[in-house]
Amino acid sequence: MTLCNQHGEAIVPGTGSANSVEIFFRSHKGNQRRQMTTLRHYRSGQQALRLVVAVE
Repeated sequence: MTLCNQHGEAIVPGTGSANSVEIFFRSHKGNQRRQMTTLRHYRSGQQALRLVVAVE
């Protein structure tokens, strides 16, 4: 997971305002291409960017 500023540059958590978060998922056995999947979520109009992590 990477937090990014408004220019898309990675920032250290807790050091500034994050405008987006990138979540990287490793490939799995069933993925024939063996490619990583990236999801990018952007800040809405809310004051804070809040993340909810769900682990199964």
